[in-house]
Amino acid sequence: MDMVLRRKDELCPRDDLSFEPIEGTRETYYRAMFDRPSAALEIFVYTDEAGFMLDGRTWRVFERPDFPSEEDLLSQFLDALSPYLRSGT
Repeated sequence: MDMVLRRKDELCPRDDLSFEPIEGTRETYYRAMFDRPSAALEIFVYTDEAGFMLDGRTWRVFERPDFPSEEDLLSQFLDALSPYLRSGT
C-alpha cells in the first residue's frame, strides 16, 4: 500500500492536521489527530490499510484485501473521512 503512504498528506488537506510516524514492534504506521468540538478524530495509515476512529469508540477500517486496487481503497477511505474533515464536527 505504498501509494497510500506516499499520498498520506492528501488524506488530511488541513493545516491543523499532520501525520506523525509511530514505530510499532513490527511496522511503522502514521497517525494524525484532530480534536473536533463533538469528538476526537484519529486517522491511521498503515502499509496495507487506512482507518479512522471517532471519539475512541467508532472504528472505520479500509483494508487492502477488501478492494480491487489501492486507488479504490484510497477513494473510498477519503469519501468516508472527508465529511469529518470538512465539517469539524
